[in-house]
Amino acid sequence: MSWYKFIPSDTFFLRGAEPLAAGMEYETPTIFPPAPSVLCGAMRTAVLSQNDITIRQFKKGVSDLERYIGKFGASAPFSVTGVFLACGDTLYVPTPYNWMTESEKNSDEIAVVIPELLPAHAKKLGICGSYRSLYWGKHAKDLRSLGGSWVSLPALQQKKKKLKVDTDILLNTDSFITQEERTGIALDANRSVKKSQLYTGRHLRLAEGWSLVWSTDRDTGLASSGVMTIGGEQRFGTYEEIDSVNLNKNTELNAYMCTTPVLATTEVGEKVIASGKLVYRGGWSLAKQFHKPMVGYYPAGTVFSSKIDKCCISL
Repeated sequence: MSWYKFIPSDTFFLRGAEPLAAGMEYETPTIFPPAPSVLCGAMRTAVLSQNDITIRQFKKGVSDLERYIGKFGASAPFSVTGVFLACGDTLYVPTPYNWMTESEKNSDEIAVVIPELLPAHAKKLGICGSYRSLYWGKHAKDLRSLGGSWVSLPALQQKKKKLKVDTDILLNTDSFITQEERTGIALDANRSVKKSQLYTGRHLRLAEGWSLVWSTDRDTGLASSGVMTIGGEQRFGTYEEIDSVNLNKNTELNAYMCTTPVLATTEVGEKVIASGKLVYRGGWSLAKQFHKPMVGYYPAGTVFSSKIDKCCISL
């Protein structure tokens, strides 16, 4: 397994799959962090660039790089775990959706409540739900999930009961991301300007000292350091290979959290303990020159009763 750190030189432009057409909203939504498929494409493109192979040559299959990055039009033969955030030597991962709190949102420190599995005889009390296994957390006020935020890896592995905001846990992106509006012009198929058609996109800029981190499950043929473009408008930055990180230090194997969005299927859904809303993603197929179908995923931080994917870590 190889680990990489990416430091953007400018902003990110990570737009969703919503269409841009005349008469519609002019502002494009953004997504963060980038999907694993985006990183797979960025790494494959970087490998081709480092070996002076054009897309046309890659399409013809004249390169021996297929053993690393796969064939043109096919899925990458490697998978990505992450994306994570890093500030200096501190790594931040998605917060498990089964971590709850009743603390106020503006508190400097929040108490964590982790619901526990109710015994079978609890059903005799009339307690029921849509899932076979029911979990309950002791609380006095209303609980809210901490899923969708970022927690430091040490805090996650130590299962801290008290989390310091902006140190142990990042409740929103304001502490490490700023948004910048950029206005652009629409182009037709010939890359000519479409008269009177403008759009506004929100670019994301990481704060000083922050970076993106991810890992791959096999050798991708990528150089140990270099330049890489991620997202739209060819936004670039520098990357480097870093030391491996041990995500699995917990021995209590009663729950697993996915660190990467997981494809939503009926089989997987039966093993969900806690999750947020499904995330629907598509993308652009370079081979077909058309949009990929929209597919639903359980978001990173979803907790399962078993290890349903190799991107899962024990809690």
